[in-house]
Parts: sequence; C-alpha cells; structure tokens
Amino acid sequence: MSMLGTFADMEQDDKIKALERKIKQLERKQNGGNIMSKMISSLVGYDCTVTIDFDDLKCRVLEADEEWIKLLVYGKKGDKTVIHRIENIDKIELD
Repeated sequence: MSMLGTFADMEQDDKIKALERKIKQLERKQNGGNIMSKMISSLVGYDCTVTIDFDDLKCRVLEADEEWIKLLVYGKKGDKTVIHRIENIDKIELD
C-alpha cells in the first residue's frame, strides 16, 4: 500500500468517526437527551474519582454538558484542567 493510500484511509476513518458522533447527537436529541449527562451535571463542584480508559482520575467536576465534562484533576506535580467526552467515561465514584 502506498503512503498516499494510507493517508486517504486515515482521513476516511476520521470522517466516519465524525459522522458517528453526529448520529449519536441526533439520537440523543430525539430521545430527550443523555441521562448520564444530566446525572453528571448534578455533580458539578463535587470531588470524585472518574475512570476513563482504565485510568482513575482524582478530580473535581467543574462543568458538564450533554457531550463534554471539564475536570480539575489533582496530581503530584500540580493540578490540571482537562476536558473529556462523557461517552468515554467508564465509572464515577464520589469521594
């Protein structure tokens, strides 16, 4: 396979992922929103442990909407603010 073909495949994969996200958004709107995002919105201001891709993050929920969550992640080298897609969250435990 040529290098040009590889880049075309990568671009096509990105387009497919973008379309999948748009379809999920439309489904959520049609079904009245994402229940998990509503629950997460109620956790704003709370300290918790969020599991994303088998990584446990000790953090505080700063903001949340239907698609994204903004976290202040506590770390040994200092705190940092990160933003993740709600659909990538595996588990949330309140501290």
